[in-house]
Amino acid sequence: ETFYTQAHRYYHVYRVEEMSNAGRAAHESIFKKSDKTYLKNRKPIIGYDFNQGVKYETLFDSFLQQGFQATNLARAIDI
Repeated sequence: ETFYTQAHRYYHVYRVEEMSNAGRAAHESIFKKSDKTYLKNRKPIIGYDFNQGVKYETLFDSFLQQGFQATNLARAIDI
C-alpha cells in the first residue's frame, strides 16, 4: 500500500466520522464500492476496423461491441 493510498484512506475515515447522520447516510449512498459482477458476461469492446473499407451491415453489427450508447443503438437497429 502506497503512502497516497494510506493517506486517502485515513482522510476518508476521518471525514466520515465528522459527518452528521444525514451527511454520513448521503455520503455512503453516493460513494459505494463498484459491483463488477455485471462485467462477467459482457462482450469485449472492439471498434470497427475502417482499414477494411466501409461495409454498413458490418459497421452496424460492430456497434454491439463499442460501448454503452453504441450497443443500445445497435440493439434498436436490430429490432
